[in-house]
Amino acid sequence: MPRDRSAARFSRNRVLLQSLLVSDLQDLPLLCSRIEDWRRLFREAFEQGLGALLASKVAAHALSIVGGSVWNHVQQQIALDRLWLKHLNTGLAEILLLLRSRDVKAVTLKGPVLAERIYPEPHQRLSGDLDLLVAPADLYRAIGLLESIGYHLSESAEMAWPDHHHVVLKRVNSPPLELHHQASSGLGANLESLELMERAVAYVTLSGADTLVFAPEDEFIYLAVHAARHHYDRLSLVYDLVLFLRHYPFLDWRLIESRSEEWGVTYALWLSMKMLDLQFGIDCQDPRCPRRSLRLRMAAWLVSPGADRSWFFSRYTGLRWTTLRALLHQRWFLGLLSWFNYLWELILRRLKGIQGSRVQRDGRRPFSL
Repeated sequence: MPRDRSAARFSRNRVLLQSLLVSDLQDLPLLCSRIEDWRRLFREAFEQGLGALLASKVAAHALSIVGGSVWNHVQQQIALDRLWLKHLNTGLAEILLLLRSRDVKAVTLKGPVLAERIYPEPHQRLSGDLDLLVAPADLYRAIGLLESIGYHLSESAEMAWPDHHHVVLKRVNSPPLELHHQASSGLGANLESLELMERAVAYVTLSGADTLVFAPEDEFIYLAVHAARHHYDRLSLVYDLVLFLRHYPFLDWRLIESRSEEWGVTYALWLSMKMLDLQFGIDCQDPRCPRRSLRLRMAAWLVSPGADRSWFFSRYTGLRWTTLRALLHQRWFLGLLSWFNYLWELILRRLKGIQGSRVQRDGRRPFSL
């Protein structure tokens, strides 16, 4: 069975990368001396979405510690990243202008707009697509407008429609677009769009496009939940939170606590805070967080090296992530019920001799919590 892509989550290179990203200048030479293969480290960094950021950290000593051949390759990749970022921004500006001209209110999620706000340079945090949030009442109209300029619903979007929290639209020679009618779903909770959009604030991108972004407290919760939903499989998901906290040092934590509890994502928020501590040594734990909670400790283990090395969970990745989602479910009994439902279906599939099923092939669950 193919190894889960998260299996290298805590590889030696990834641990070194984490240390380099948060290190001070005086610690940099010592950390660099521990790196045996810079080519492999940069490959890991670019896979994690943070290659350009690593390059900026070591740029002053690049030729002496990295080597000319590797550094030239890194610079070529960064040049490609800049071109892709320009492609993303061009597509985003076109879509925002179209929606704005027809009075469709849209909030930009993640992507290049987040990168240009919290990263030293926008190309240091690349995205593979664009994400926009519209009100549920505007969703069909927004799709119609996008289809008028050549976008079309992808096959996967048509299959998931209308149960998923977003649809994917594609156009030739344009970046994919995820059009959300809910900010997020899963983990037993939905982050509804209307309340979040009411508090969204105006923002003008570096390319001059007018858009909206979430209020800081809402955005932190959204990014934390988004990272949990994706099992922290890329380091950039957690590092986004690191830089977000640096950019917004005066967040209202009482507001974050109350809203996360109201939306039913408290455990996802707490786990993301724990990952900040585990991966980057940043302790921003909610004082109400039950640090000795068995649920939270089990959830943290499932995204740890121990679970990566576990024969059982490396074989049944779908069960691993279903267990994680069940543990993060605000109502534990519903999470437990969904876990048993998944296990029962897995047993039935095994009894029927169905090999290569969707559950076993890519670890995705055929239903959402």
